[in-house]
Amino acid sequence: WLKMKVRAPRSQMASYNPDDFYAYIDLSNAKEGMNTVKVQAHVPNGYEVVSLSSEYINVILEPIITRDVSIRITSTGNIADNMVLKNIRSEKTHMYIKGPSSILNNVDHLVGAVDVTGEKSDFRTTVSLHPVNSDGLAVEGVTLEDSSVGVTVDLEKMISKKTVALHPVANGELPPDLKLDGIKIEPAKIEVSGEPTDLDKVTAINSMPIDLGTIKESCSLDVDLNLPAGIKAENGTVKININVS
Repeated sequence: WLKMKVRAPRSQMASYNPDDFYAYIDLSNAKEGMNTVKVQAHVPNGYEVVSLSSEYINVILEPIITRDVSIRITSTGNIADNMVLKNIRSEKTHMYIKGPSSILNNVDHLVGAVDVTGEKSDFRTTVSLHPVNSDGLAVEGVTLEDSSVGVTVDLEKMISKKTVALHPVANGELPPDLKLDGIKIEPAKIEVSGEPTDLDKVTAINSMPIDLGTIKESCSLDVDLNLPAGIKAENGTVKININVS
């Protein structure tokens, strides 16, 4: 703090306004680095400056610089059940910031957080950005090109997987002169995927039906799987070996 001592007629002192008294410095000729500048005083007419607690003060000036830093967006909260966060896409991956060099050199990146609480589908929102250092602590005194950025959040349904048995299905009857010696499906098991609630209902997967009435000899057939709604398999076709005599 700077103290100023003034004098004036007693009648004038009785009605003074403190805001009319102030000290100032002229930096028009100052240069980068340390500057010792004279303190000047402003007082209303009729007042005289007797003394200032400091006639000179030291002022350090540094350049205002601009940097390009990366943007990192994180998520907070819990999305709806059976949903997973697939991706967060920011409209910008970098942004210019401006400020004193000593402060700006401490900035590592910009951070923003998007709240995904209860979300059930993709959505777009705007996220506020803040400069932080390499330890994630906020850095004050920085001007951002934009105070926020638009982000798009991609969600998808949670997918589970499990391995279940495969069952061959045959309808009809063989021709009278043939006897079924065996029917085998390859592979015997398969990995299927789907939403957890759908997958819990699946204990085995059947093949699409084979019409035994069309069989004339032992053979191997490529047959599609009869997959329930919401259930997927990497390979939807299996081989069924039919042995007859």
